Amino acid sequence: MAFAYKKYWCYCCKEVGHTYANCFLKKSINKKSEHLLSQGALELYKQLLPTEENYVKRRKLVVKIKNILSEEVYLFGSSVNLLGTVTSDVDICVSTPSSELENVFTLSEILQEHNMEIVECVSDAKVPIVKFWDPNLKLVCDVNVNNTIGIYNTQLLRSYVEIDQRIRPLVMIIKHWARQRGLNNAARGTLSSYTWVCIVLNFLQMCDPPILPVLQIPDIPLNNEIDLSVYNDIDSYKGFGKQNQESIGGLLFAFFKCFAYEFDYKSKVISLRQGKFITKREKRWGYWKLCIEEPFDTSRNLGNGINHVSFKRIINEFRRAFRILYKYANLNICCKITYRTPFDDFCDECEQKDGTFFISKKVLKKTQLYLELKSRILGSDNLDLGLINHILG
Repeated sequence: MAFAYKKYWCYCCKEVGHTYANCFLKKSINKKSEHLLSQGALELYKQLLPTEENYVKRRKLVVKIKNILSEEVYLFGSSVNLLGTVTSDVDICVSTPSSELENVFTLSEILQEHNMEIVECVSDAKVPIVKFWDPNLKLVCDVNVNNTIGIYNTQLLRSYVEIDQRIRPLVMIIKHWARQRGLNNAARGTLSSYTWVCIVLNFLQMCDPPILPVLQIPDIPLNNEIDLSVYNDIDSYKGFGKQNQESIGGLLFAFFKCFAYEFDYKSKVISLRQGKFITKREKRWGYWKLCIEEPFDTSRNLGNGINHVSFKRIINEFRRAFRILYKYANLNICCKITYRTPFDDFCDECEQKDGTFFISKKVLKKTQLYLELKSRILGSDNLDLGLINHILG
């Protein structure tokens, strides 16, 4: 006798194998798992905190660069906004009237003359940088010239972090997860650490009741111009989210559930500036897969480097994290380091039927192009997969 196997499909999570009646999305994390998750989160947070020695080394690097260039030098980013770890890069902004220094290759030559080891010159980015290694202080640094908006960004994020004691551990853990899972490199088709922070802070603004307020003045008509205005009386917002008693574990679970299954990626834009989700239609951003509005330069989409392969990968990682937290409440498993290669991204585009992979001609072309380009660039593994997608359409 032959039996027909029926595949169940759930219209809640859009996955095969169960029905809506048994969907795990309808269930919330139980109290025991939430407690274990909160406990694990605080332990991981303590491990991520930088030491006082690390802070001292960063300040020494700023003084050193200031002496080398004889210009004003400012520390910004995770070294200042309270969201850095021991392994975080140092972000430095050089403020100068000299147009000569704005050339990243000129800047790199000066740094090399003073025993800095140049890792990379990124000249074609929206904010050109020189990435270098200080062999004495054992620090990696990204230095830009005259991008002072980064200083304002840093102060804004720090102001948010200081409002509620749950924010710092929550953001640092999600940043750590993104790094471990290979999702925090905008130059290679994912998202920058700064973008991840904006996503988490906006999520906290959207909680019910909200944990974070809006610290900018969202009603000013910007017409895609840069506006640096922020409410002055930040201290009055401390304790803003006390009506929301959610634990760190509960917030982590809710964050991954939100972006794994609930957020409408087709039509919504994440806006920290306005403290809500706005529409792609009003921003005229319908052609981008993932949209995160830059809080000051509202014409800029922080997710503009995401292509369909990296978008799929990010969604899959959100879902993986959510399932692990729901089933095991274990951040060590959730944040396990991944060793993906560009070929893994190619495989994501392949179709599977009855256990057999079907590779399209398009994927084969991308693989061939990758191998050719890799051999030309001295065997480099630092190839931008987004470039291949762009070339082959």
